[in-house]
Amino acid sequence: MTIRTADVRGIIIRRFGERTEAASGLTDALCRQLGSLRPGHTSFGDLQEKLQDILYAGLHAALGDAMMYTDGIRWFRVTTKDLSDTADELMGLVFRELSETPEHFDMIRSWAFQNGSLSALQCLSERYAAWQTPKEQAMMRSIWQERNENERKSRFIQ
Repeated sequence: MTIRTADVRGIIIRRFGERTEAASGLTDALCRQLGSLRPGHTSFGDLQEKLQDILYAGLHAALGDAMMYTDGIRWFRVTTKDLSDTADELMGLVFRELSETPEHFDMIRSWAFQNGSLSALQCLSERYAAWQTPKEQAMMRSIWQERNENERKSRFIQ
């Protein structure tokens, strides 16, 4: 599985700033982990846990014990939710790379419903729309849009 370094770097920079990505070698470690996924052999749960571990270690190395980053105006502390949300967004890169098969559809759908994954919901809405009834498509889009809006709002409330 090929995960583009630029895509991973873009996620890290957008979420935590350029200083974070450049100082820790985080992108390379995340790319290696994402590229190692073997559907059917590695669970999405295991992947998410490993991504969160890599994120924590890399962010700690870049930001120090305080785990604080800035958007240029305000300062934020890295939270476990930040780690989880970023890992989910990174997993979206994997979902986009998986071939459109019934097995992958079932895996992504199960992950979306069991874990509320925004990336999995987005993938189902965009790549697997034809595999679903119009009612299911509307439900997926609605859930994804509502969750995405709530996530966006919560980042500014901090």
